[in-house]
Amino acid sequence: MTAAANNWLVVPIILPLVTAVVMLLLPYRPVLHRWLALLSALLLLGVAWLLFDQVTGQGVQVLYLGGWPAPYGITLVADRLTVMMLLLTGLVAVATGLYSLADVDISGVGLGYHPLFQFLLAGVGGAFVTGDLFNLYVWFEVMLVASFVLLVSGGRRQQILAAVKYVTINLFSSVLFLSAVAVLYGEAGTLNMADLARKLALGEDASASPAITVVALLFMLAFGIKAAVFPLFFW
Repeated sequence: MTAAANNWLVVPIILPLVTAVVMLLLPYRPVLHRWLALLSALLLLGVAWLLFDQVTGQGVQVLYLGGWPAPYGITLVADRLTVMMLLLTGLVAVATGLYSLADVDISGVGLGYHPLFQFLLAGVGGAFVTGDLFNLYVWFEVMLVASFVLLVSGGRRQQILAAVKYVTINLFSSVLFLSAVAVLYGEAGTLNMADLARKLALGEDASASPAITVVALLFMLAFGIKAAVFPLFFW
């Protein structure tokens, strides 16, 4: 299946980032923050639906940032799984925005809840549309930093204790993630997901090599710890 170029792929990243910056430039407008957050969520859902329609009708959508082709530049890609996850993100963002209208009080808005949530959405969107593993790591960290700050918003003792555990375990899993990326790059010479799939498929027993097995285990541990899946939910 051929891939079609699509500039809309950058919107799930840019939209929440721009919304967050506007909120930070207007820190004393809590009512505006609430409605901007909801508007951003609705627009994100609309863009996700547009991308879903394009992927369904035209196939995989690709955007080469800066005009640099893969595997040398940053590539954004949307397939059916990507757009389904973006739709789910948009739905959750809209539901959260509606709920926060009543649940997040003025003090919570003053602590930066809404811009932090927008940064979180930008990290989620970037992680879904990225076409290479290193940028997946970058967007994961954007998402995690925003979640760290949201976790300690309010400064209560229980929040701080939970945040210390959360930060520590996620730093450990991030080290595993970066180690896997380094080993994989040394083995395959690329981090572009499509290029990796091609090289590993064409290489002689590449997918069964000890290095690739180690990479698979490291990725499984890193993502398993971050997601707290059995049996890695010990933290």
